[in-house]
Amino acid sequence: MKHNVLFICTGNLCRSPIAEGILRQKLAERKINSVVSSSAGTFALIGRPAADLAVKVAAEQGVDISGHRSRPITKKILEGADIVLGMETDHIVEAGVVVKDGGGKYRLLSEYGPKRIRGRDIEDPYGSPYEYFLHTYEIIEKCVEALVDDLQDKWGLMRQDCQRKRQ
Repeated sequence: MKHNVLFICTGNLCRSPIAEGILRQKLAERKINSVVSSSAGTFALIGRPAADLAVKVAAEQGVDISGHRSRPITKKILEGADIVLGMETDHIVEAGVVVKDGGGKYRLLSEYGPKRIRGRDIEDPYGSPYEYFLHTYEIIEKCVEALVDDLQDKWGLMRQDCQRKRQ
């Protein structure tokens, strides 16, 4: 069974593509192939590449998001996700409006972060200098690492993948 994790931000150009790429990398490192990582934006245009500095910072950390193309959130995309992680409270509210549901699968990515940022918005680096993109990347990476640990426990991912290999 595949699980779907959806990251959302505003334009689907910086934060959510970074989170999507980091999750893919962390899953590959742990040899977990039963999770699909994707992203979308609350006000995204279709088909725009990730911001140049997002691509650069991610690449420097070994994460390739160069092939990313933006897409807006839709009811179908949201309903297909097992968990929807927004970068800001407004993203969660907007997602709830689209599907007319504020169910438990919608939460802030920062809820998985260190105590100092837990429950806070992860600010948009779009238009900011390199250092701000790097800082944003580091915050997202810490949150995604904790997310993977949580999902492994919640969904039994390692056991599931290891059992498949034994068969």
